[in-house]
Amino acid sequence: MKAYELIQSYYQTFNERDLEGFLKTLHPEVIHDTFLGETEIGVDAFRKYMKMCFDCVKETVRDLKVLSSQDGTDAAVKFTCDGEYIKTVKNYPEARNQKYSVQCHAFFEIRDGLIYRVASYFNENDWAAQLAA
Repeated sequence: MKAYELIQSYYQTFNERDLEGFLKTLHPEVIHDTFLGETEIGVDAFRKYMKMCFDCVKETVRDLKVLSSQDGTDAAVKFTCDGEYIKTVKNYPEARNQKYSVQCHAFFEIRDGLIYRVASYFNENDWAAQLAA
């Protein structure tokens, strides 16, 4: 699968909340740099992280723009993430089904046709302010 198609599949399954389909896009030794500043390794750690996310928020990615290197080993994306905060996350405001929309960026390393490393970034202060409003 080409980088562009792989990244499209990653976000399509995310939008569908298809956790197992989402995880199939990942290399078994995936390295995940989370927005919380932690680095996790492996599909099992990614599964646990995404279950927590799916429990706390309902999100949809839109306006996805994908750039990839000519050799297909690296990709970057820009998108808008629309969400609803449904369960309180430690150190953040109490969940009251607040709606939010944040601009996001993610960076990918691809090996053997799968996502080997992913790091996602967004303005955490903006997100927290929207939750507190």
